Amino acid sequence: MDLKQFLSLAGSSTFWQQRQTLCFTGSEYPSAFLNAVFRRLETNKLIVPKLQRVVFSCRDKREIYGLLGQSMLGSQSFFMLGNISDERESKAATAFKKYACSYQGPHSLAFFIVTADLPTQPNAMVIQVPTMLDQSEFILLARWLGYEDIEKKVEIFDKLFSLSKLPLQECISLIDYVALGSLKYKEALSVYLQSLYAPEANLQRLSECFFAKREGEFFSLWHKVYQDYPPIFWVLFWSEQLWRAIHVVKFMQQKQFVLAKKMSFRLPYNFINKDWQRVQINELIQGYEFLYQIDYAIKTGSTFCSQDLFFAHYFAGLFAKEGTL
Repeated sequence: MDLKQFLSLAGSSTFWQQRQTLCFTGSEYPSAFLNAVFRRLETNKLIVPKLQRVVFSCRDKREIYGLLGQSMLGSQSFFMLGNISDERESKAATAFKKYACSYQGPHSLAFFIVTADLPTQPNAMVIQVPTMLDQSEFILLARWLGYEDIEKKVEIFDKLFSLSKLPLQECISLIDYVALGSLKYKEALSVYLQSLYAPEANLQRLSECFFAKREGEFFSLWHKVYQDYPPIFWVLFWSEQLWRAIHVVKFMQQKQFVLAKKMSFRLPYNFINKDWQRVQINELIQGYEFLYQIDYAIKTGSTFCSQDLFFAHYFAGLFAKEGTL
């Protein structure tokens, strides 16, 4: 079930009156999104059983098993466990994930699990949570959260979605900005919001095009954004991107998916899903070492044209060839 399907069902009290197990899944824990969803459910009193939030990582597992397995005089609760993947890998952690995904106890249950940890055939209702939202998805979510007039304020935020999608987590705070804003000040608000959100969106898209090796799209965007930051910023930015990418590729090849997911923070969403297969560890290492040389050159007074040489080497496949020597 995708986000749109979930929101179409989740606005009905009938949906929440049924005893059920909801498994939210994705590449990263959407804490702001889940908090907003369940806050809305409480405000509208859609959840009939008592809602209990249990911080999974802070509670003893035997205590959690007891809470979920027992019912006092037939009473029911709705337990929100949060991120059950947020724990060191162990037999106990794996066993609890399987238990949660096949839960059929007396209560209702909701939790998040990274897609890599999801059992092959979970009995729970699985909701795929996207990492990024386009404008139509943003409007749908805002309306579901109670901001019915969001479509009347499209002029405030439409430029943010003109180049790329926005991260789901950031969309939650953006909804509040737009809800409080007035069309009387749309131009000032639009400029302000672009200064908050657009740079991050541009960097994400730039990185996505880089690792996907979409050369034409990359240089078109690079031409628009490279002057927004000083040279040393780009060295640090690409160094971190390559350093994380090296470890993600290594962990994915070793099928250590939880470690790969943790290292993918700040990398584009598509990288851990498919684009990691487009690059070789050796070419990433060669690129990382080249950036080290650029850093040294900048600090000793050299010009920044070496950044162009870095991209030329990468897209021409020279780093890959050097890495095989």
